[in-house]
Amino acid sequence: MEPRIFLLLVGVGTLAAGVSSPAAGWLMDRIDARKVVIGGASMVALGYVALSRANSALEFLLIFILLGVGVTASTIIPSALVITNWFNENRGLALGIAFAGMPLGGTAITICANYVVQHYGFAPDT
Repeated sequence: MEPRIFLLLVGVGTLAAGVSSPAAGWLMDRIDARKVVIGGASMVALGYVALSRANSALEFLLIFILLGVGVTASTIIPSALVITNWFNENRGLALGIAFAGMPLGGTAITICANYVVQHYGFAPDT
């Protein structure tokens, strides 16, 4: 895949996440956050399965939109809502700890993936 297309896909997923954030918040005001999280996590799972079957740039594009919406509905907005409802004291600390997991987890998985690729290769031998 061309690097330009890859950047477009990542950008579209991020854009979809941003555009869908108000809708996710609106939805959580009307139904239980747990249902929104389950729906978003299901979208992400379906998106990853669909990525393994995608054969064209258009399919990848649509799947990345699905992933962007699903990630927003299952992570950022619901966790902020739940934390602000659960914590009256030290709310800022609770939000800080919860949101530290995203960049720290991203850093850790990058290091782990780099190690695996360097030591075992990018794709399994077939």
